[in-house]
Amino acid sequence: QRQQRQAQVSSRRDGYNENSPRCIAFTGSNDKNTPVDWYLDGKIGMYPLVEYKQARRTTKYKSKGEIYPFDVSITVGVYQKYVLEELLPDIARKCPIEMLAKTIWIQHDNAPPHRINQAAFDLRCRELKIDCRMFYQPAQSPDFNVCDLSFFRSIQSLYYKLGGGGRNIDTLIAGVDKSFALYDPINLNRGFLSLLMNYNLVLQNDGNNGYATPHMRKKCLKEPESYR
Repeated sequence: QRQQRQAQVSSRRDGYNENSPRCIAFTGSNDKNTPVDWYLDGKIGMYPLVEYKQARRTTKYKSKGEIYPFDVSITVGVYQKYVLEELLPDIARKCPIEMLAKTIWIQHDNAPPHRINQAAFDLRCRELKIDCRMFYQPAQSPDFNVCDLSFFRSIQSLYYKLGGGGRNIDTLIAGVDKSFALYDPINLNRGFLSLLMNYNLVLQNDGNNGYATPHMRKKCLKEPESYR
């Protein structure tokens, strides 16, 4: 019985906290004029999920009839549109030729709207002459996604350091785009190091996510010279 209890504890996975705050997905392109022979800085794009419409009434943020961005609900159609029309073309444009010759994997979380018609996805990849595949991260495992693990909080911190915090949607979009453009690729590389460490810790703990990520002294590691 003691061995059975120990086995149950070792295979336990922490559940999802229903009281945790939700976050709004934000996605947009970086530099449109990146040379083809330039190195990939690891940032494909950030695309604001908004729809520009005429304001129906005057408020302190907008005037009646003014074209203003309104946030949209993320549905399967909206998500598929941004992947096919924004993400895949940016991958084809920004990735080096050597990377495009290999299979590129796109990771999704398990949110219900994050679904794509496979036939439409394959057709778009053939049009762009790239080989992209999709896979989903394990359920309730944000530590397996580099964005949830470090990038979102890191870019939010940079956003406020640059004077962000405006209540206007246009101000928010401009601030996030600026933060994304100025985000240091070295910090992104450190996030991937933490991601690989989490992979190893999960294997060492028999699939359990109740571990503490140790300090890796990433700032002391040698950074790639191409980042400098």
